[in-house]
Order: sequence, then structure tokens, then C-alpha cells
Amino acid sequence: MSKVTLRENVVAGAGSFVGSGSTLGSSVLGRNVKIGQNCRLVNAFILDDAVVEDNCVLEFCVVGAKAKVGCKSKLTEGCVVGNECVLPPNTTLSSAIVTAEVTEDDEECGDIKKLSDKAFIITHSDRNVANSEDEDDDEVLQEGNIVPKMMKLPISYEESDYCSSSDEDESRACSPMPDDTNIFLSEVVDSLSRGFQEKSNPDFLILEINSSRYAYNMSLKEVNFYVVKAIFSLPNIKECNGNVLADINAVFKQLGPVMSNYIKSEDAMLDCLKALEDIYDENPKVREKISQIVHFLYDKDFVSEEAILAWHEELDLEQHESLRKSLQKLIEWLQQSSEEEDDDDDDDEEESD
Repeated sequence: MSKVTLRENVVAGAGSFVGSGSTLGSSVLGRNVKIGQNCRLVNAFILDDAVVEDNCVLEFCVVGAKAKVGCKSKLTEGCVVGNECVLPPNTTLSSAIVTAEVTEDDEECGDIKKLSDKAFIITHSDRNVANSEDEDDDEVLQEGNIVPKMMKLPISYEESDYCSSSDEDESRACSPMPDDTNIFLSEVVDSLSRGFQEKSNPDFLILEINSSRYAYNMSLKEVNFYVVKAIFSLPNIKECNGNVLADINAVFKQLGPVMSNYIKSEDAMLDCLKALEDIYDENPKVREKISQIVHFLYDKDFVSEEAILAWHEELDLEQHESLRKSLQKLIEWLQQSSEEEDDDDDDDEEESD
């Protein structure tokens, strides 16, 4: 990467390339990202296989996997470009959400502006949206504060005659700072809670979670664990006053695709079930229905029979005695089903012989 200026807090994944004359600061590039010449990226999160062409400016924005930003484009303060979007050259966006496809929910809930066959701006009707206007050959699209999280914070100074005492300074110094995992969990809960209430496109929520993941350097195992914990920490489930199973079903109807994006492999399924251990200890409503909840995840193909049995086998006999007891009937049913399947397979082999 010759003639490239890399300022502080820049992370680039394997296979990424940055063209000459480009400047990057406080940004994250995923794997196989291509940045053209004379680009400027500040507080930008560019996910895997995305392409940013020459002479682009990206500030406080997220560009999804396999997306393409045309040359001489400018994305600022709060732009979220979804996976596989293709922005035409000379596009200027501020605080906009762009998706590659339009869903029925998008058509019902908001206005849609087409930028290309693979780029649509979704403006929800309940948000304040500024008017669009053309300047020269650039298409300037000013949206409302759709993603307030990704923007530059104003610096303000207030005059004050107050001076802190040495005791107060010492007290502040002793106050523990929240670690990255707690901050990450808090941000994921906020994103999912807002997404559930507003019925947001799951792809945008995944982009937000991935942005937080890169910002706090979370491993995939940690992301799997905390995404599941965040879903079960939503107010609808955590503060449930009625049927917790019905509330869980309602949450998963909206956020199921988010969980499916992370919980794919057997290892990820174990991460999911281990997160339930924490939820079991923290939420009495979940504790009462833990067997039905695990069965629900099994029926919805979030976890497999093998993963449940392996997880149960790992549960400590003393530390998780209550949890193991609650799961006993489900485990016996799964074991019986597994044995019957094995017998059927043996019979089929004998018949074929």
C-alpha cells in the first residue's frame, strides 16, 4: 500500500487493498476490501468484499459486504449501505439507509427512492426527512437522523466556576470503567430493541452488530454468545408479565434472521446454549420454561439435537443441577429419538444387503 496515509486506529482484514493517495483514520476494513485511489475514510466500517472506487469520501458510515460505492461519492454521518448494494458514481448521502432490495414491509412503512437497480433509499414515514436537491452533477440526498449512532459528536464547552476536590477526583479514579464486552452487549441490546420496535430490516441490524464487533474487537464466539444473550435480554422477554413463550415467539419472528446469521455451525449452537445458561440464572420466567425454550430453538432449527445433547453432557453435575433436572425430559426424548433413528438406519442397511 504505497503512498497511503494510515492514521490511528485502522484495522484491515486479510486480502484488503488501498489505492495510492488514500487516507484512512479510525476505520475498519473487512477481508478482501478494495479501496480506490485518493479516497478519504474516517470512522468508516467497510465489510468483507466491498469495493470503494476512486476519489470517494466516507465518514461515520457503514458499507455492507459485497457492496460497491461508485467513484467520486460522498457518504457522511450515519449512512448505512446494505450488503450487495451498488451506489452509482457521484452519489452524495448523509444519514441515509440504503438497501439492495425492497421488501413488502419497506413499501408499506416508508418512501423509497431508487438510486440504481441495486440501491434504494428507505425513508420511514415516522421520521423527519429533509428534502432532496440536486447540486451540479452530484445527487445530494439529505435524510433525517436515521442512524444517530454513526455521527460526529459536537464539542461544547460550558463556563463553570466549579473545581473538583481531590476527594472527588480520587473517587472518580476508583470507579470501574465498563469493559468492552459489557459495552458491546449494551449496544447490541439497544440495536435489537430498537429494531424490534421499529420492525427494521434484519440486514441493517446485522450491519450494526458487525460494526460494534469490529469496534470492540469481539471474537466470533463472543459475538454468538452475546447476540443470543441480547435477544433474551430485550425488555419484551426480560420484563415479561405474561406468557414468556409467546413473547419469545414474537421476538423471534422479527429477529430470527439476525440469530440465524450467527448461529450456523455446531460450535455456534453451543455458544447459543451456553448463553442460555446465563439467561437461566438471570430471568425467573426463562428458568421456569427453559425446557420449552430449548425445544423451541430446536424446532426452529437454531440448535441441533447433537448440540443440545453435547451441551447437556458438559453441564456440571453440581453447579447446574437444577438446569439439568429441568432439561431431563427433553434430553430423554431426544436420546430416544436418536436411538430410533439409528435403529431405522440399521434396518435400511440390512434390507439393502
